[in-house]
Amino acid sequence: LIFSIEKTNSKFIQGFAVGVFDGYTKTGTIRTNKRKFGEHLFWEDAKGYDPKNIDVKIFTKGDHITISNIWEIEVTGYWGTRWKEWGDGITEDGFFKYDKPKKEPCYYGSRYWKAGEGNGAAMYAEEIPNGKRYFCNDGEEDEDFDDIIFTVKRVS
Repeated sequence: LIFSIEKTNSKFIQGFAVGVFDGYTKTGTIRTNKRKFGEHLFWEDAKGYDPKNIDVKIFTKGDHITISNIWEIEVTGYWGTRWKEWGDGITEDGFFKYDKPKKEPCYYGSRYWKAGEGNGAAMYAEEIPNGKRYFCNDGEEDEDFDDIIFTVKRVS
């Protein structure tokens, strides 16, 4: 498959994910591990490949793959449980701030999406010769479907 990021229009870094059931993906020299289900994330600003011409080889026993849009969010902390004093067995619950914000991917099904960071996420596709063009919204609720536009084409 050949993927091409045609356009992005968002304050967030954009990309797409390819999910494979009972198999793996290979892009150039990068290969994902074979798993029951695995995803490979492709970003508009990544090094090592041309975002307008990403050749992805799919190896799977399954009959389909998943394709979703992704975007990068800034996370300032987390809700959870941590040790209050290391080794004393006492824990505390709450929101814990990171020393400095972290960049994390957000997409359908991710923990950040489930926490409400992706309420505006949506996509639709149109047929093109040998493939599809995807028009996507990230987590911002603006419904313009131009946060990332990318294509996927089958090649022999």
